Order: sequence, then C-alpha cells, then structure tokens
Amino acid sequence: MKKYAFFAHFNRIAMQRGDKACWTVHFRGACLPAVEVDFKVPVSTRFRPEGTQPRATLRGMATSVVYNGERLVVA
Repeated sequence: MKKYAFFAHFNRIAMQRGDKACWTVHFRGACLPAVEVDFKVPVSTRFRPEGTQPRATLRGMATSVVYNGERLVVA
C-alpha cells in the first residue's frame, strides 16, 4: 500500500476554549482532532523556536488513519 505523509500537533487553542485537551492529525488534506492518538508507525519530532505555532510536531508516513472511538489510530 502507498504511504502518505502526516503530521500531528497538540491543539492548545481547543484546550483554552475549555474543550478536552486533544491532538490534531493532518493526513491527506484532512484535519482530524482526537483525544488520544495511537501511532503504529515510526514518528520524528520537530521543534520550532518560541513565538511560532505549533511549537512541536510529530511527523511520519502512514497508509491509513482511522477512528476507534475517541482514539485515532495512525498505521
């Protein structure tokens, strides 16, 4: 199966609005929020300097991203 790039970051804005703390995964043009994320593939981290958002991201290559309840599984 073909692999596609994805990246994930912590959604600080949602938490400030009073929502649950969640992650946002960007995969194939879709922005997918999730309370928990289960990565079944290797990821790398990237940090940016202060004053830029998002400060840290997780990046990798995956064949699919599916919801399993409130958990998002990246495989």
